[in-house]
Amino acid sequence: MKDNKDILFEYGDPNKPRGNALAYWRLLTDAESESFQRIIATNFVISPLFIGHQGIAATFPPQVIETYDRLLDIARKAEIDLIFVDELKIPLDDFDFDNFFKTQFARFNKIVAAYLKRYAVAFENLPEHEAVGTENSELENINNIDRLTQEARQSLLAHPGTAQAQNALLRIRKIAATLNSPSYKYDVEDLLEFLNCPDERVEELSRLYHRKFIAIYTERYEDAEKLKRAIRHLSRSISLELPS
Repeated sequence: MKDNKDILFEYGDPNKPRGNALAYWRLLTDAESESFQRIIATNFVISPLFIGHQGIAATFPPQVIETYDRLLDIARKAEIDLIFVDELKIPLDDFDFDNFFKTQFARFNKIVAAYLKRYAVAFENLPEHEAVGTENSELENINNIDRLTQEARQSLLAHPGTAQAQNALLRIRKIAATLNSPSYKYDVEDLLEFLNCPDERVEELSRLYHRKFIAIYTERYEDAEKLKRAIRHLSRSISLELPS
């Protein structure tokens, strides 16, 4: 995570921020023997008109998002960056939304300032950057695997055995080889075994793998372990229903 220290990117490239980002907090509540989770997210946009002078960011009001999967789906569809701010414990009742955001405002401002600095550097160097090209970051490779697995699955289900499907799988394996060198961290090949399965739950399985890879990358190993258990449970269920 050497390129992701000041801001915790979970979607997007820390070296090439898009200038449009979702920042979110994970709020945890314990009630008796159960634990509840809520996601609070806000959107901010950097104006490229003021780069080199005084950067300006427009921030939109925070919103409650039903689930992390929904938030990640929004980031993926809109192709904007997703940034983790903090995880906090809150009371079950009487959650003061305004007070929460006020207490978190200083932390959020630091993230926006760091993001703006990264965006300014990437924006000013964009022509030279695109001319010479650079290797993808680890996070960008993870997100590319997520995108390519969707492409490969569509091709495998519609036209199995075609060059398009095989090319997508080959690209995924090349990226996985890069990610797992010099040490093995991402079990991409286990996901690929399910891509030609018509079961709709493979879509959920793919999302779980992507979330696990992000958790590993951001060094949230407790979350990664929970996702690993969820993947094992779902994959076994799908395997049991596959035709012999």
